[in-house]
Amino acid sequence: GGTYFLHNSRKAKIAVFKASDEEPYAENNPRGYIQQPGQDMFLREGVIPGEACIREVAAFMLDHGGFSGVPMTTLVECRHPTFNINGSRMSLAEEFVRTDCCADDISPSKLSVEEVHKIAVLDIRLMNADRNSANLLCRRKTDNSIELVPIDHGFCLRSVADNSWMDWCWLDWPHLKQPMSRKTKKYILHLDIAKDAKMLQERFNICGEALDYFYASSSILKAGTKAGLSLYEIAVMCCRNDNLGEVPSKLE
Repeated sequence: GGTYFLHNSRKAKIAVFKASDEEPYAENNPRGYIQQPGQDMFLREGVIPGEACIREVAAFMLDHGGFSGVPMTTLVECRHPTFNINGSRMSLAEEFVRTDCCADDISPSKLSVEEVHKIAVLDIRLMNADRNSANLLCRRKTDNSIELVPIDHGFCLRSVADNSWMDWCWLDWPHLKQPMSRKTKKYILHLDIAKDAKMLQERFNICGEALDYFYASSSILKAGTKAGLSLYEIAVMCCRNDNLGEVPSKLE
């Protein structure tokens, strides 16, 4: 789709702009991936073309207290001659975060358990269907540890729950089988699922099927945490685990 960098008066990047009508199979996609009349096309089932931006904003809103580190994201209206189609359009602006690399470029062994767990918690709650290592940015801190910054949440909160082990790059990392910290457990157990679901419905008009799956995944996360399960044990209940990703998960 169409992704643009927004700069300040000093030409420094400050935000990433994604036009909703330039998403894959949306009406003004710059690469020609446009849905034709009578066709029902999408990049990932469960998200209507043009609505991925809403889910990216919702992911930020659900990251209470910045626990998982989702960059600040909001809906904006913007006009610029660079856009594929001239004119003002409503879409999302995400804070531009300066990082050193992505998780593709380093060994998972360089990451702390806490950092990996914060991403797993987010992805399980949202049933994120696009957590590959390229959309986990890495920022080296002053103490030389690595902070993970999750981006690209357009395939969250879908109206289907066919997530497979392939959708979560962290699933086979050894961190998932390590015990959760007190901080992580406290965060999970204090989540207000009903309040979050109400916000998703009222502010983003998320459909009933997606809300049902959000309720289910969040409830499994909370119940599993309370029962002392590892995040790995919780995650495998929420995703398909056969080689081809065809056998429905326990959540489904």
